[in-house]
Amino acid sequence: PAARLVKTWAMERANLPDESRQEVLAFLSGGEGAGYVPQSGEITGILKTMGDEMSKDLEDATTAENTAIQIYEEVMAAKTKEVESLQAQIEEQMKRVGELGVELAEWANDL
Repeated sequence: PAARLVKTWAMERANLPDESRQEVLAFLSGGEGAGYVPQSGEITGILKTMGDEMSKDLEDATTAENTAIQIYEEVMAAKTKEVESLQAQIEEQMKRVGELGVELAEWANDL
C-alpha cells in the first residue's frame, strides 16, 4: 500500500526529471526495466527529495488554508457589523415612517 502510494505520486504529481521518475518506478516495481542499474544511495536520495517536496507542499497548502480561514473570518465579521448597522437604519426609518403617518393623521383630523 505505501509503495503503491509512492508509485502513484511519482507517476502523477512528483516534480522529478523523467530519468529520476523512471528509476523510482523501476525500483518500486522490483524490475530491472529500461536499463535500470541500482546505485548506492541514489534511490534513498530521490525518496528523500520526494518526501521533502511533499512536506513543503503540505506546509504551503496549510499556510494558504489558514490564511483563507483568517480572511473569511474577517470578512464575515465586517459583513455582520454591516448587517447590524443596516438593520438599525431600517428600524429607524420604519419608526420615522410610523411617526410621520401619525402626524399626517393628526393634521387630517385638524382640517
